[in-house]
Amino acid sequence: EAPAFALDPSIEHRPLGSDTKQLPAIAKVPALVPLLAGLRRAIVASRPDAVLSFMAQTNVLTLLATVGLEVPVVVSEQCNPETKATTAGERLAPVRLVAGRLRDRCYARARAVVVQTEGVRAHYPPAVRRNMVVIANPVVAPEARAPDLEIARPTVLSMGRLAEPK
Repeated sequence: EAPAFALDPSIEHRPLGSDTKQLPAIAKVPALVPLLAGLRRAIVASRPDAVLSFMAQTNVLTLLATVGLEVPVVVSEQCNPETKATTAGERLAPVRLVAGRLRDRCYARARAVVVQTEGVRAHYPPAVRRNMVVIANPVVAPEARAPDLEIARPTVLSMGRLAEPK
């Protein structure tokens, strides 16, 4: 899959050629074996001083792929795991429980786990928290105040994340 944004010419993009998003859950586990092997080969071939990983699933895969390697791995967790678990729905509860335990075991191996708040840090077990670093979002929100608007009734109001996909 091609990057969504233009990359600096000094960056080498190495697609791993394995997309498991469309697979049914039961087929994803066997499909991860070649993905982990390809990721490990790419990491070894690049001879990095350190590996930086972003996004929960990628973090876990990266930590699994680097087992036994001497390279330090730093992962960044941008989600509040507690909120993510409750929004997934009841039918996914057992899967989320197993995935959360695997994530915690892998995160305990990381050289550092970067989170944005102490609240997120507090969610994790002590074995993970000892390697955690809180780096708060550098964006300072302006002081909130009620808008000076006259709104006609009835009104339809929509809110969403200000993210690229939206």
